[in-house]
Amino acid sequence: MERSIQTCRNYRVATKQSNNWKAASPATWCIFDIGAKEEELHRLNKESAAPEFWNDPDKARSVMSSLSDIQKEVATWRGLEKKVA
Repeated sequence: MERSIQTCRNYRVATKQSNNWKAASPATWCIFDIGAKEEELHRLNKESAAPEFWNDPDKARSVMSSLSDIQKEVATWRGLEKKVA
């Protein structure tokens, strides 16, 4: 995921140096970086599979909530992607 975040940062820096609004449009893609969200899903799934995961129930609920939200978002975008392909 760090690579995706870095890519988004690079877009932001590049677009701040340009007065051309068309050059700014790639930065918007960072919000919809489904690849990074899928990497986050993988990380959260791995974290939730750890034996000590439920030792802190509040943190576990938070992680599971995030996992659910990201799964829904990725499924929505991947579904749209299939429809336009």
